[in-house]
Amino acid sequence: MGIQGLLPFLKKASRQSNVKEFKGCTVAIDSYCWLHRGAFACAEKLALGEKTDQLVVTLYIVLLLLFSLLLILFRF
Repeated sequence: MGIQGLLPFLKKASRQSNVKEFKGCTVAIDSYCWLHRGAFACAEKLALGEKTDQLVVTLYIVLLLLFSLLLILFRF
């Protein structure tokens, strides 16, 4: 899934950093992987139609908001 060859293409324009560096900035996030991780974490409950309190996606969002980031979440 995703855009084939995107990560190697972006490698030269990337660097290791800490989220603190982006405090107050706007960031766009492809949240598809977060949705997948959340669904995987509680797959059995979802399959059985049971309610779940798995907060994988919410946890990532809250952590980023703690650094005063303005989030734009999208899913391809």
